[in-house]
Amino acid sequence: MTDITVGYHNDRLVAVKESDDAARSARLRHEADLLSRLDHPGVVRLVDFTEGPPAVLRTVFVGPDTWLRHAPVGEFQAPTLAALIATVADLHETGIAHGALKAAHILVGEKHRPILCGLGDGNTACDTDIISPTEYTTHTHTDSVCQRTVQRT
Repeated sequence: MTDITVGYHNDRLVAVKESDDAARSARLRHEADLLSRLDHPGVVRLVDFTEGPPAVLRTVFVGPDTWLRHAPVGEFQAPTLAALIATVADLHETGIAHGALKAAHILVGEKHRPILCGLGDGNTACDTDIISPTEYTTHTHTDSVCQRTVQRT
């Protein structure tokens, strides 16, 4: 597991993930790459990434609670589940899959809004082909750009 702490970076409260381990550092680098492509209210925001050792990933601090400790209950269940589903759908629409969606990777944001974190195991459509019964999707990766072509049947 990667160490996660809270600190300040340029007068901003941040969550800090840090690792000396080569494999974990590569996951942090990959997570930083995915987060750098995203600007979504349901996903943590990247502040910066520093190569190691140790590798350091900083994101905007959302709060200490996850769904592992504080799953939505009562009147908060339906709206928070709907917000989570919408966020995951938006990620998939942009060609990104979380890769390890579990309660520990869902932060409790303002007004109980779910905020996804822990995208170190995530992948893009260029990393994997996605084929459904109603569409055939091909992806080509050239010059660090993923080209997505969707053909509907």
